[in-house]
Amino acid sequence: MNKISFKIIAIITVCLFLLILSGCIDADNNNVESNDTNLVTVIKVVDGDTIDIRYSNGTTERVRLLGVDTPETHAENKPEEFEGIDNDSYLHEWGVKANNYTSNILEDKEVRLEYDDISDRRGYYGRLLAYVYLKNDTMYNRMLIKDGYARVYDEAEIEYMDEFLELEKEARENKKGLWGVIGKS
Repeated sequence: MNKISFKIIAIITVCLFLLILSGCIDADNNNVESNDTNLVTVIKVVDGDTIDIRYSNGTTERVRLLGVDTPETHAENKPEEFEGIDNDSYLHEWGVKANNYTSNILEDKEVRLEYDDISDRRGYYGRLLAYVYLKNDTMYNRMLIKDGYARVYDEAEIEYMDEFLELEKEARENKKGLWGVIGKS
């Protein structure tokens, strides 16, 4: 074999190796597994609508529950976001209750994440945006709204918007959770 043939074979081999290797790397480098649903373990509840999760491969992510907004516990609330409630301490109290509710149901549990076909996969702060399903296939995002721990986060378009708005309307009408004795100043 002459020198030119050897160089051509070496170049082709390196190119093939690089081509194969490039298919094994996640282009977005965002640790989201390639399928649209993922089984993960909730390792920490940050607040009522944000959790930290661990994938089976050990990587961790912060997840913002898509389409819901619970009152804040680590920041100031904006009462205008919770129509009819203008008492910040009341909202903070319900933020703590939402955090406890989420901790009791999700912390240290295996859940399934599902992503929305309409919404972005990541939010403004780089968190994953997902629907969280319990082992019995109950969507936890729905539970938060239905049980009155959250309002619908309506600043982004999502697949379940109409259903979530209807659940919030029912929770308000039935005075569930934070919509009960409305905290007015």
